[in-house]
Amino acid sequence: NNNTNLAPRLLKTNVYYSKKYNESLDHMRSLLSLAKLYIIEKKWDLALGSIQEAQTYFEDKPYFVVYQAKAYKLLAQIASVKKDYIHENQYLNKYIVYNESLQKQRDSALLQRLTWKLENQKYQSSLSSAEQKHNQEKLRYLIFAVILLLGFCIITLLIYQSRQKIKIRTIQLEKEQLQLKIEKQLIDD
Repeated sequence: NNNTNLAPRLLKTNVYYSKKYNESLDHMRSLLSLAKLYIIEKKWDLALGSIQEAQTYFEDKPYFVVYQAKAYKLLAQIASVKKDYIHENQYLNKYIVYNESLQKQRDSALLQRLTWKLENQKYQSSLSSAEQKHNQEKLRYLIFAVILLLGFCIITLLIYQSRQKIKIRTIQLEKEQLQLKIEKQLIDD
């Protein structure tokens, strides 16, 4: 019971201060919340007054569509309770129009988010593809460098081996020549 008394007091205080300090958006939102509370408490005329005052702050901008839809829904509830079915029907039709507009805004925002997400995925994919190509190119250059290095090492080893063979042949020839000289000297002596 304390909380039900506290809520209207806090809302009324918020309505008062938001009007006093010229916070029109906060004032409008507070009035709609207060109207909703009045409807719960079955204070239809106070609710109607709060809604009508809130409507004076509405503008033809997308921001206000949410609040216009809420206002017409609350007005339809009041008209239903008062058995004013003509106005209830009018308010419900306006609520449906604003609610559909709101849904279109949400769908448009969702579509835009999905489009951005798709574009981001494409961008990330192209980045990873470019990075992958760059890495493959680096790998090719590395393999080419290793092959060149191995080729150079093989050629160096072949040249070294060839020189060693030449040295060995030279040593063998010198050895044979020395043996021939020694044999010749032995024969001559």
